[in-house]
Amino acid sequence: MRLRDKRWIYEVEGRRMSVENAWSWPLWAQERVVFDGETLRAAGAYLTMDRNFTLPASETGLSRPLHVTLYSGLFTIQAIVLYGDTPLEPLDVQTGIWRERKGGWPPAEPAAV
Repeated sequence: MRLRDKRWIYEVEGRRMSVENAWSWPLWAQERVVFDGETLRAAGAYLTMDRNFTLPASETGLSRPLHVTLYSGLFTIQAIVLYGDTPLEPLDVQTGIWRERKGGWPPAEPAAV
């Protein structure tokens, strides 16, 4: 399956977090939250328009919880990340395209095709 990926990269209390979305034309979408190289949340389904994840401070070791919302628009996907009540801005946003089965993810840096 050909998947298109969008990855938002954040730094929170000196630690790296990425929020990722991948989708394909057969209307499959998958999302994940990776914190310090470990996938803490992942989901996937057909015909998904939005996804919400909450990572409590007890799970991440941060001083406040993280709230992640991904929502889709016409040919786009957006991410909102709140650290407690404070919105975070990504350090970088990356995109890529790769071939993989449902639920598969690209290497650390997605390769454009």
